[in-house]
Amino acid sequence: MKNYYRFTLTVAAMAMFTGFLVAPVAAQREKYAIREGRAPAIVKQRLELTRRRIQARKLTFKVGYTYALERGVENLTMKTPPPKIAVAQSQSQNRLALELINIDALARFGAGPKFKINNNCFANNKTYDYRTEGKVTAIKQQKCGNCWAYATAAAYESSYLIQNNQTVDASEQFIVTNSKAGDCTGGYPNVASEFLVNTGTATETSAPDSGTNGTPNADTPTPYDAVAWGWANPDDPGTSSVAQIKKAMCEHGPVITWIDAGGTFGAYTGGDSAALDVYNDDDDKEPGYTGGWHAVAIIGWDDNRGAWLIKNSWSENWGFNAGVGTEGGYGWVKYGVHQIGTNVSWIKAKSVGYRLPITYYQLLPKKKLIVVNPLIVKPNIPQ
Repeated sequence: MKNYYRFTLTVAAMAMFTGFLVAPVAAQREKYAIREGRAPAIVKQRLELTRRRIQARKLTFKVGYTYALERGVENLTMKTPPPKIAVAQSQSQNRLALELINIDALARFGAGPKFKINNNCFANNKTYDYRTEGKVTAIKQQKCGNCWAYATAAAYESSYLIQNNQTVDASEQFIVTNSKAGDCTGGYPNVASEFLVNTGTATETSAPDSGTNGTPNADTPTPYDAVAWGWANPDDPGTSSVAQIKKAMCEHGPVITWIDAGGTFGAYTGGDSAALDVYNDDDDKEPGYTGGWHAVAIIGWDDNRGAWLIKNSWSENWGFNAGVGTEGGYGWVKYGVHQIGTNVSWIKAKSVGYRLPITYYQLLPKKKLIVVNPLIVKPNIPQ
């Protein structure tokens, strides 16, 4: 009798666990079914053709009427490819970044054990997801082609969580308006990262996204600034290997990457199982392909899938929850597909728990400062 009850409880527990996993998938399928029911006829036809392609080519993902299809991928991406970065420039940047983070590390150590960071990310892990550490902020929704600012902010917000164990909502609009890194038709995360090091950005509340280029306002407080930024592969930023990206992620947190978001990518809605949820379409290699360069954050990986876990900025109505929680907006992308891994960079947020020495600021002549007296220099943090 005891064995019977034990068996019954085990089956019940397994059913509850399975239900817990299936529920978000079922809710996701229902959400996209409702959205597709309201889609224009031409979109429904396009989705049907895409599903036939997926079936014929034995691809491993599903598609639906996403936010990207609703807005038009061309309105959310950059038409021109990201620029090729000169090796001398990228190597110089990483040398500076190393000096800056070493100074920061010494300041953190000197501030005491309570500022020690416990890092569970190891590049030899078969799988890793920064969401399981609570180091990823909520999915956002870009309104124009400013993905470059959203990807930079996503990586920065995760780094802020790692450095300070605090959730922040950084303003992408302030970056777009003031950084000179780009606008609503496209831009450059590396320039935006440099802006976060030298100036910082505002809170989302003080500078919400307007879906426009905005009007510069230098008087807005910028409490969120970075210590340093760098490239995953300074010897060739355009092509980082899987190992180099993993290493950068474990050392610095989620990273920024470009991906060609044309073709079927905009319709991606994940899948129903680990074997059938990876975006692996190589349609960008086919004649007549129309691309669109898009910046996203890589927040994890799965070697079993052979894929990166990305955080997008196309609202929860793209992708799916990718196995954690119920929030949509994430996706698995096969290593190398659609040129994911182009110009991969990292950014490290500044700690609010201790001050950096003057030697740090002497390396950054363009950094916006408040001079309290000749012996004390501190960053632009509103009082």
